Amino acid sequence: MQDIICANDSDTLPACSLAAWLKKKILVFDAHEYFIEVPELEKRNLVRMIWHILTIIFIRKSKLCYTVSQSLAKELSKVYHKKFEVIRNVPSLDETVSNEYQNQKGQYILYQGAVNKGRGLEVLIDAMEEIDLQLIIAGGGDILDELKRRAEEKKLDQKVIFMGYLMPEEIKPLTKNAFIGYNLLENYSKSYYFSLSNKFFNYMHAGIPSLSNDFPEYRMIIEQLQCGLLVDLQKNAIVNAVKKLQQDETFYQKLRLNSLHAAREYCWQKEEQNLLKLYSEL
Repeated sequence: MQDIICANDSDTLPACSLAAWLKKKILVFDAHEYFIEVPELEKRNLVRMIWHILTIIFIRKSKLCYTVSQSLAKELSKVYHKKFEVIRNVPSLDETVSNEYQNQKGQYILYQGAVNKGRGLEVLIDAMEEIDLQLIIAGGGDILDELKRRAEEKKLDQKVIFMGYLMPEEIKPLTKNAFIGYNLLENYSKSYYFSLSNKFFNYMHAGIPSLSNDFPEYRMIIEQLQCGLLVDLQKNAIVNAVKKLQQDETFYQKLRLNSLHAAREYCWQKEEQNLLKLYSEL
């Protein structure tokens, strides 16, 4: 097999394309998200147009394109006139999680990931006024200080805990011991609408249900495998969903077990075989 240069998202594609041309290597494009639709480019129409044009120009040289979900693959294939394969970004299956399963409930809601605009964290903090659990936010980002002030103003500073950035070995036990995982986004970009986030699978592999948007990818998996709840990004909807899980022990434990079963379906041991096959065919 020849050496391969892989561009991760549109912002590395021009440089990787040039390097592949100079060194006569194969170019591969790995789209983690719909780059021109990310929140950071909102209202920056000129910048978005430039990146869109650059992607159109340089993606032509790519021998293989892939992304993280079926919905996004379909959209990117339509926009850039290149076939996109699907390689989901999922964790490796850890058998010890299933082996250590117990019928217990964690005492906190967990959000892990970037603390940025559009993650639905403002609504979640508001909902905590009516939820009898703690909230742990593990991660950092642009609106961290704003969220801390919001929690203080609502007198929730003892109930909402900001952990900051954590190492993978720290986040794993924190996730496993949570009551549920939070995975709601604002629906104002195609990047979010077609998303299939890492945290969704991290919650699944930890054996905890998640609250997710009724977006195409989450709907497909949750309706099929019953490993979480589809919830609108509204305060009352979040409160009602959490209380339902608190009050219905049988249903809650069913979702936990289903999450562990789902992890066997969506694990890197399976996904890497698809990736290796694609690369072997170049």
